[in-house]
Amino acid sequence: MDEYYFSADLVDNRRLRLAPLTDRHIAMCGDEIEDPSGYYLFEIHGTGSTERVEVLARVMNEDAVFWLQNTFNMR
Repeated sequence: MDEYYFSADLVDNRRLRLAPLTDRHIAMCGDEIEDPSGYYLFEIHGTGSTERVEVLARVMNEDAVFWLQNTFNMR
């Protein structure tokens, strides 16, 4: 799969992202991610030192990436 990065701004200083997880995102989520490959749907809360990541789903194929991007109106 090519690397795509989509996001949408939410209320209360939150952002929805659809992208591969970086090491920084994994460190901020607090969950153990056994296989960080592929795409994830995740939410970023806060900014700077208070920023945290909540992983919502792992996306299994490119069709699902584009379906989620369209459904959540992500750019």
